[in-house]
Amino acid sequence: MKEETKMEISAALTLLKNTLIKNGVSIALAGSEDAGEDDGRILFFDTDEYYRTGKMDGVSVKTVDLVR
Repeated sequence: MKEETKMEISAALTLLKNTLIKNGVSIALAGSEDAGEDDGRILFFDTDEYYRTGKMDGVSVKTVDLVR
């Protein structure tokens, strides 16, 4: 991987981290492509709501959609 690519990814992840913290959002991984299934997801959910209700209501993205 080119150094420039690494720097761009790092910058994007730093922006994501700061946005999640600012908005009280947590992130989790679910599912597993290692098991031969196409169900891996990244979940973004309201942290306070999760602590109150145990529900991870928010946005999810399939990991395969990030690499295709």
